[in-house]
Amino acid sequence: MKNSRFFACGALLLTAIASTGLQAQDAAGFSVGASLLTGAGHTDTLAGVKSGVNVWAGYTFKTEAGYNFRPGIAINSLIGSGVPGVKADADDLISANSPYTVPGSSLKHTFTSVQVFSDFVVPIFNNKANWIIGLSLSKYKVEVSGARAGEYSPLDLDAANRNNDSGSVLRSGNANGTVSVPGYKFGLRLGFDYKITKQLAVQCLLQQTELGRIYGQATQLPTLNPAWLEFGVSYRF
Repeated sequence: MKNSRFFACGALLLTAIASTGLQAQDAAGFSVGASLLTGAGHTDTLAGVKSGVNVWAGYTFKTEAGYNFRPGIAINSLIGSGVPGVKADADDLISANSPYTVPGSSLKHTFTSVQVFSDFVVPIFNNKANWIIGLSLSKYKVEVSGARAGEYSPLDLDAANRNNDSGSVLRSGNANGTVSVPGYKFGLRLGFDYKITKQLAVQCLLQQTELGRIYGQATQLPTLNPAWLEFGVSYRF
C-alpha cells in the first residue's frame, strides 16, 4: 500500500490546489447513488468476497479549471463466501513451513465501512461522461461467522483473543463476532460514469483501501488491503 499512499498524497495535494477555485454559486448540486460490488485480487481469493453493495451521497462543485470536485460519504458492505480457517498458532506454523489451515473448515468475513471521499469529476465526450479520480478515508468493522472451535480468520480479522507475550501470536476463544478495526484507512478511487439523462448516470469504479491485520507480525498471516469493483447508478438533483 506504499504506492497507494504516495499517489493518494499527490491526489490530496491536487485537491487542495483545486479547492481554491471552487465556486459555490455554480454548484452542480447533490447526487446519490447505489452500486453492486465484487471483490478484486486478494479480496476475492483470500477473503472470498464475491458480492457486496454500497450507497453514497455527495455534493458536486464546479471549478474554474473546468472539472468538478465532489466530496461525499458512502457505506460499503463486502460479503465473503467460505474460506478455510487457520489454527491458533498459525503464524508460527507458517514460519516453520508447516500446515496452518484447519482441514475441512470454512468461515465467512463481512467487511462494513463508513467512508468519506473526495473525487475529481472530469468531463469527457462533450460532457456525456466523466472520469472519476479520488481518495477516501474509511472506518471498518469486520464480522466473522461460521468458525468452529479452534478455527480463526486467515487474515487475523476476527473476535478471538490474542496473546503475544512470547513474541508469537496465539489465538484463543471464539472467532465469531464483529470487531471494529483500529484506526482510519486511506484509499484510492478510480473510474468513470456515463450520463443516460441529465440526472441519471451509470457508474463503474475501482476502489482500494488499507486495512491490515488487527494484531500480527510481517511475513506471517497475509495482510489484506481490500479492493473491489463497483457497478451502479447515480442520480443528480
